[in-house]
Amino acid sequence: MPANFFIPINLPLVFSFIVHNIRGNMHDSFNEIDFFVER
Repeated sequence: MPANFFIPINLPLVFSFIVHNIRGNMHDSFNEIDFFVER
């Protein structure tokens, strides 16, 4: 029972953490592409 109660609380945190990392990596890639295009 405690495990079932604990998972839904942590799931959004883990999901937001993964999304934040993906957005950060995409942002860095876009910056590199923009820099390459400007040159």
